Amino acid sequence: MSSIALATLMVVSLFAVVSSAASVSGQASGTITPLAPNLVSSMMTDTGPAASTSFTTGQTQIFAVDSNGTLWNTSMALSGNGTWNPLGGVCTSSPAAVSMNYSYLRIDVFVRGSNGALYHKYYQNGWSGWGSLGGQLAPGTGPAVASWSAGRLDVFVEGTDGALWHKWWNGATWSGWQSLGGKLTSSPAATSNAANNIYAFARGTDGAVWQKYWNGSTWSSWKSLGGQIATNTGPAVSQDLNLFVQGTDHKLRRMGVGVGSAKSTAWGTLGGAPPEALSTSSPGTVVLITGQTLVCVSSTTGNVWYSADSLDNWKVWQSAGSPPVSTYQSEITQGIANDGTYNYVMSNTALYKCDANWDVIMTNGQAAAQCGGNHFGPGPVYNGILYVLCTEDPPAPELAHLGLFNASNLSFISMVDLTKVTGNPPTADQMNIGGVAVNPDAGLLAVLSYGPYGSTAVTNAPVFTFNLTTFAYEGSFQASNHPTIYNQGICYYAGHYYYSYDNPPAGGATSVNGGVAVMNTDGTNTTQIIPATAFVHGGEIEGLDFRSDFLRVLCGRYVYTFPFQATWGQ
Repeated sequence: MSSIALATLMVVSLFAVVSSAASVSGQASGTITPLAPNLVSSMMTDTGPAASTSFTTGQTQIFAVDSNGTLWNTSMALSGNGTWNPLGGVCTSSPAAVSMNYSYLRIDVFVRGSNGALYHKYYQNGWSGWGSLGGQLAPGTGPAVASWSAGRLDVFVEGTDGALWHKWWNGATWSGWQSLGGKLTSSPAATSNAANNIYAFARGTDGAVWQKYWNGSTWSSWKSLGGQIATNTGPAVSQDLNLFVQGTDHKLRRMGVGVGSAKSTAWGTLGGAPPEALSTSSPGTVVLITGQTLVCVSSTTGNVWYSADSLDNWKVWQSAGSPPVSTYQSEITQGIANDGTYNYVMSNTALYKCDANWDVIMTNGQAAAQCGGNHFGPGPVYNGILYVLCTEDPPAPELAHLGLFNASNLSFISMVDLTKVTGNPPTADQMNIGGVAVNPDAGLLAVLSYGPYGSTAVTNAPVFTFNLTTFAYEGSFQASNHPTIYNQGICYYAGHYYYSYDNPPAGGATSVNGGVAVMNTDGTNTTQIIPATAFVHGGEIEGLDFRSDFLRVLCGRYVYTFPFQATWGQ
């Protein structure tokens, strides 16, 4: 199944931003910013749909990438479509998908990741996580994949040298990368119509379609099939060797590829066209269980349109819509952070990078899974790294994992199990992690406890410290004379720790006993500086961070910004 591209679409705002007063007695007013999700439909620029049909179940799936880089899929039938479902990822290309000929439903999907490498996930009684297959794909291109038997996958990409590169799965292991030469100017397309054969196609430097063929023992030389493909698009080919391209007039063209001594048909137009103009993108295609050939395209409005071959030659077109832009759910936001330019939001399982207006520009929907858990705690950005805590909710068992992510693209760097570092650290239950702060002055990570594990008793909040470089455990201290529970976020600023808590009652109404407190770096002189009554919209008091002498606190679906007071901590 080939990978394809989609034309530029307009940028959309995910967060409604308004300014209203946020004040604490004796303090200057700040602002309240609502993080109100606005789910809209949009696809990533220069990406488009892919399709895959299982010949075991007859299911056909369409895949697309939204404007935040999240992969989505929907089931397709000529009688109607399913809903779009998010599959996570930080994708930078259109997807490629194929179903191997197993006796059960299995679908493999491939994309170019934010670091240029090839990434893969599959469906088999549920979706796997993302795995990297390495390599480097040319910018603006995506992979292609074919399968000629159960347990066999052949993946093709355009490398950064412009050549076609090939990697395969033999049912047990992945091969290394093999160069097949050529000079590509598009994402490749690939298919197989019999055991141990593969057809690969791409746009050449002359704008024509070029073909390469594997006969079971050797690869053929490159052969031109003529035609002229629109710039920034590539071919798509189905298992029955129907080859589709977008011409320079932005209309679909089709060729039947000849097998053996049989000649290919001439390029021709289809019997019909989608009711919306095609984006500058490649088509996708797959053979249905009925034997019809389905072709799908993206339009200039960002919708996916499809048609199945029949006696009227692809005249009837139907819309699958487009994936909703991935955005966090307001009720499960956990924390906020800032690196001086960009804002970051942590939900239970995902990370979001936002501009100064809180518009989402990037998503890692698999972040918690990459850390081995399903529930994030808030953390900061420091030296280009986003630090977050991750556990299981409900605990099964409790975890104390520290996740490190590249702040520039939200890619996963590493995970540290804080219970297994040197220095005889506490157990995960003993820590019962809430949030984490970086104290660069002391070279420490400060991990705030959510509260006593399995208890609702209020206590002086424990803080566990770890070396910022080696992650070795260094000790602990407690906030003095200020019993709290449901401690959520912690940050460091100007020689003090600030932490948020949500003493009962918590949840839908204002937590009258919660708030924000400040303490010295050894826990002494703990004092509440912001009461729960300042959070006028109610909700749980979550993470917090400092930005340009302003303390920002996340509560419910609002960010409250309070000017820094020199008397805090005095």
